[in-house]
Amino acid sequence: MPSDETADPTSESSVDESADAVEIDDYAAVRAENEELHKQLAAQQNTTTKTRSSGQHTWRKILAGVL
Repeated sequence: MPSDETADPTSESSVDESADAVEIDDYAAVRAENEELHKQLAAQQNTTTKTRSSGQHTWRKILAGVL
């Protein structure tokens, strides 16, 4: 005769195990997304710093001094 714990799929132990599995999967997904966003940010920063002219920095310094 099977015990009540193994017969009930919504018992606390099976719920805890499935919740842990979901948390691990979510953690892996968030970590992968974080790495992808870091790559995109680094690429964007490299592009942004290469396209700025020194004239923009000059005007910024003058404006900051005036203000």
